[in-house]
Amino acid sequence: MNLSIQRSAVSYGACPQIFLNASLRQRACQHKLGLSPSVIRETNRDTARTSDAKCLARCRPVCKVARVHSFFDDEPSQHRRPTGPQWLALSEQQLQAFARMARPHNIVPSLLLVMLGAWTGSARSVASLFSVTVWATAMISAGVSVASMVINDYFDFRSGVDMVNRPTKPLPSGEVPADLAVLMSSAIYMAVLIAACMLQSPALRTVVAFSAGITLLYTPLFKKVTAVKNAVVASVIALAPISGALAAGADVLHLQRMLPSTAFAFCAIFYREVLMDVSDMEGDRQAGVLTLPVRLGRGR
Repeated sequence: MNLSIQRSAVSYGACPQIFLNASLRQRACQHKLGLSPSVIRETNRDTARTSDAKCLARCRPVCKVARVHSFFDDEPSQHRRPTGPQWLALSEQQLQAFARMARPHNIVPSLLLVMLGAWTGSARSVASLFSVTVWATAMISAGVSVASMVINDYFDFRSGVDMVNRPTKPLPSGEVPADLAVLMSSAIYMAVLIAACMLQSPALRTVVAFSAGITLLYTPLFKKVTAVKNAVVASVIALAPISGALAAGADVLHLQRMLPSTAFAFCAIFYREVLMDVSDMEGDRQAGVLTLPVRLGRGR
């Protein structure tokens, strides 16, 4: 292996053995080091003949990327993160990075939408805002929001979208390990579903299960389908007031009265999602995500 390339890779936090295995990591290494694809392929062949243990021992002290590989990767056992308490011990920087992934600014709107739905669905009764079921539904809605943000970041990292659109996010930058992001998101989804089982209304449990399932499948399944990805996000957010009304015990008449405002919220969120796709056009195009801006062009 070319010694100058190896030293450059280590100095930039790119492990030659771990970081240059997949095509995504090749693109990221090319971006970091300014190397041509032919040099990266040659480096890969040379690295394949290098002892895994020696390469890991040489690169681990300064390698950020070694911390972001997923447990879904087919990597040698010596490249995997340790398990147990040592693995779960997070630094303050990692906790802050995970908090950024969770988008805490979305928690308050999630709570307020459920509260608004409960207030509207109960004929504007203030007492409904103090209902335990309403508050539990609001917390479940916030949990779905947090879990969906984390798992969406994970899939965007795996597909390579964030390496182009937002390389400074916690997963592409190596601040949070990818396997930890999956673990945290899975734990939150499990807590949401367990809490939903304790709700009395079958319709409310159905709404929660639908929201959790569709957000989990959003990036790997729906995101690559034009306009469907926008409709999925808009549906989940528009259903939050409906879930609040169901938690407050709203009857069919009050639910019907909420349909116009729910439809308006759906259209507004759909429009916002399309605008957000405009800023992600380059990364979405490279990852094969055919959003409306990618299909129609920025000028339209």
